[in-house]
Amino acid sequence: MKHLKTLGLVATTATALLAFAGAGTATAESTLCKATETPCSAGNALGVGTEINTQLVPGTQAVLTPSGFFSEEVTCGDSQISGKVETATTPSGKMTMSFQECSHKVVVMNSGSLRAHWDSEHNASVTAIGIEVTVEQSGISCLFGGEVKENLTLTGGSPAKADGPADLPGISGFPCPKSAEWHAEYEALTPKSIYLSKGV
Repeated sequence: MKHLKTLGLVATTATALLAFAGAGTATAESTLCKATETPCSAGNALGVGTEINTQLVPGTQAVLTPSGFFSEEVTCGDSQISGKVETATTPSGKMTMSFQECSHKVVVMNSGSLRAHWDSEHNASVTAIGIEVTVEQSGISCLFGGEVKENLTLTGGSPAKADGPADLPGISGFPCPKSAEWHAEYEALTPKSIYLSKGV
């Protein structure tokens, strides 16, 4: 779990990445773009149907640090997040997350979806919804996830990057912690260049 921070993002992962499929707000719509344009031209827009694939930044790990009883850190050496843009002017979509080479058993029950809100320049804050991941330690299985909307960011670039850390709420399991901090940094593979452009 090279940064199971992705776990909520943990991956959810970025973030990921429909996280890369940013969502606008009521006062400022936003568009995914493959160039630093404002607004993004039709030829550079990453619209509906665009497939986005990410992986952990080489040399990093996804890390999940539970609180309380579940005190042992969980690390994963390999993780991917992918998805397809389902909305254009409020980019968002369902994603698929996976974690491999983990220090403890990690199972993605529901990958959920991601959306990004324009933040500044060509960057965005990211919201992960519906993520559910179980982590097993010492024969105990704990479920983390739900909605994660703080500290997940998308930094436009080539490659674009998504990272945390994020606080993952505990959903079920006994005795399990109320939350876990998930930290991971993802970079875009395809398309490599992704920016969030304010306006449509």
